[in-house]
Amino acid sequence: KIAKLDVDANPITAGRFGVRAIPTMILFKNGREAQRVVGYVPKDKLLLQIQPHFVVAAPEKTTSPTPAMQKPPTPTTPTDTTATKPTPPEPTAPTRTS
Repeated sequence: KIAKLDVDANPITAGRFGVRAIPTMILFKNGREAQRVVGYVPKDKLLLQIQPHFVVAAPEKTTSPTPAMQKPPTPTTPTDTTATKPTPPEPTAPTRTS
């Protein structure tokens, strides 16, 4: 779960977690702080720091191609477009209301 906190709008919560600089990233495991990263850290270094805290599930084995790899079905009969067009209403004689 990832949460973001606006420290200007929530100074009490920021103080409760000891946030003194922006950005601050705190990783929790089992409700306890496991890692804290304060200040700008380049993406590659940040990933190296936090990667040990994540468990990645093994991908599932599939025997059939994924939907993106499958070919679209080819039509076996020509499409009849006339059946989908609405028919115009029959003309009616004007009626008098007097």
